[in-house]
Amino acid sequence: MALIQRNCEPTHRELRIFGLLLVLFLGLVGVVALWRGRLWMIATVCWAIALLLAIVYYSIPSVRRPMYMVWMAVMYPIGLAITYLLLAVVYYGWITPIGLVMRLFGYDPMRRRMNRQAKSYWIPRKPSKDVNRYFRQY
Repeated sequence: MALIQRNCEPTHRELRIFGLLLVLFLGLVGVVALWRGRLWMIATVCWAIALLLAIVYYSIPSVRRPMYMVWMAVMYPIGLAITYLLLAVVYYGWITPIGLVMRLFGYDPMRRRMNRQAKSYWIPRKPSKDVNRYFRQY
């Protein structure tokens, strides 16, 4: 099973939403180019492409599915790379340092340290007398 599933059979509704999101994305890229660097030429090109795509996409329905499939084929590797990058950042930037700090200070929450003098690693617990706790299993 893949980490990211690709939709190879989009519905008409999904295709309409994809067209709208594609146009909004290109429009937003134009706005960001204009806002960040006053790049009128890049903003105008993005808005022209967005307008052209909207006209073609919504006037010729047979183009919708191929455009969607091409976009998904191009974006799939990017999404996969970003997914693995994010997982690596979380693991190596957050979980590993916490584990190293715990090990540095000798904290062992699972009590896995070996004790040669111990006869058993069983931890005695007092049983609860309250029967109602059986119903609070959330």
